[in-house]
Parts: sequence; C-alpha cells; structure tokens
Amino acid sequence: MEKRTAGQRIEDLERVASGLYHSLDQISRENGMLKDAVHLLDNKVRAIVEAIKNSGQVVDLSDDNLAKIMLGFRVDELKTKLNGLLAQGILKASETIAEESFVVGEEVDTAGTVVNPRVQFALSAIDPNLRDKLKGSKAGDLVELAEGKWRLRVLEVYAIVPPETEEAAAPEAAPAESAPASGSA
Repeated sequence: MEKRTAGQRIEDLERVASGLYHSLDQISRENGMLKDAVHLLDNKVRAIVEAIKNSGQVVDLSDDNLAKIMLGFRVDELKTKLNGLLAQGILKASETIAEESFVVGEEVDTAGTVVNPRVQFALSAIDPNLRDKLKGSKAGDLVELAEGKWRLRVLEVYAIVPPETEEAAAPEAAPAESAPASGSA
C-alpha cells in the first residue's frame, strides 16, 4: 500500500463530503415533493369526507364536486395565512394599492365569471408590468391584467409594515422633528 499524503487524504474526504452533500440535497428535494403529494392527498380525502357528510344519501364524488370542496379548503388556508400576517403586525389595512402593498383578489374571466375565488400576493412579487396596472387600484376595482384573458377584482388591500429597526425602537436623547409615517395609506 502506498502512503498517501495528508493533502491527498483531505481531497478524498472532500470528494466523499461533496457526494454526501449532493445526495442529501436530492433527498431534501424529494422529501419536499412527497410532502406536497401527501398534502394534496390529505386535501382530497378531506374533500371526500366533506362530500359524504353534506350529501345526505346520494354521494357525489365527481371530480368537479371534489375540486370545489378542495378549492374551498385552499381558500380557507389562504385566509388563515393572511390572518396570521395581520395578527403579527406585518400587514395593515390600506385603501389604495401602492408599491409596498399586499393584495387579495379574485380572478375573473371576460364574461364576469369567477375563475379563481382567491389570489393573494405581495405586489413586489409579481411582474413589473402587472404592478403598474394594479397601482392606484382600490377594493372593488376590476383590473384587466392581460387583455381579454386575465382580470383581477381587488377584494382587499394591505400595506406591508416594514420591520422596526433597533434604532427606531430605541428612544432618542433629544426630540427630533417628526417625519410622516412611512408606508402606503
């Protein structure tokens, strides 16, 4: 057996560690996919149970009926997340959509039929062209985002409250001029 130098042994360890890292990364991605699949399956089972409870004697387990029930569950999840953000003080009610806004709406087709009863997003997370179309809108406004395709009826508008910095939270020694509160109204 040939003697390996410390540098060669370290290189061997680095190769093994790199392989382990890639394997763990792959396992992590697959774990995420499994979690999503289990969540979807749980949602479907809950929809079946709900359909059976609400049906009386004839059970409608059609894909359309289950999809409606599952959509209701998703809407409830989104409402719960929004309520959590409100309770934490991350969001506060606002009148008009501005740069730092969080928007809740429903997707409407050209005939006026609701296609998706709830979408919610931070304005900064969407395409800049869509942002410009939404800015200045208020609850109740119907905004055409893609001509003849996608319209959004704004249901609720919230301002995203910037986190308080340590400097802002600490009392100042001498009074300073007050500035207008930052954020959107």
